Amino acid sequence: MRLPLSEVEGWQRTAMDIRQRDGKYFTVVGVRVGASNREIGSWSQPLLSPVGRGLLAFVTKRIDGVLHILVQARTEAGTLDVIEMAPTVHCTPDNFRDTDPDAQPPFLRMVLDTPPSRIRHEVVHSEEGGRFHHAENRYLVVEAGDEMPVEVPDDFIWITARQAMDLVRHGNYFNVQARSLLACMNALW
Repeated sequence: MRLPLSEVEGWQRTAMDIRQRDGKYFTVVGVRVGASNREIGSWSQPLLSPVGRGLLAFVTKRIDGVLHILVQARTEAGTLDVIEMAPTVHCTPDNFRDTDPDAQPPFLRMVLDTPPSRIRHEVVHSEEGGRFHHAENRYLVVEAGDEMPVEVPDDFIWITARQAMDLVRHGNYFNVQARSLLACMNALW
């Protein structure tokens, strides 16, 4: 069913963008592009502009002396095989600023509260491209201590670093964010 934008609840249109009234998730901005070295010299298109910096983090833990990575099963638009493995935490923390901690994504508080001494890798990547405007994600690899249980929710699983590196060579097991984190981790070993 088509619905005029003016009738969609929770959104507002300004002179510059279309945004949710609560200021979360993303805005839609229109851009005009001109390029002398493209097959088309100019065009207009909408872009998604995330509100806040994303957080993509792997939690790692040594289990019986072997490095393990906590991954989650996640489905996203465009996933070929229904689900792919994703980072332990895969969200924009600002979207949960007013959310009860029990309703926040699993392990978000743990990752955000990780002391610097347990951060094994940290980098901010721009996710710019043909669809996004000013999109940045903070990629983290954090080492959990003994307080981190081996038992995890059903949509999470511990895999060894070796298993992850073996699986990433085959397509469609990991989402793009997890593949980026695995590439960062590969430099750590």
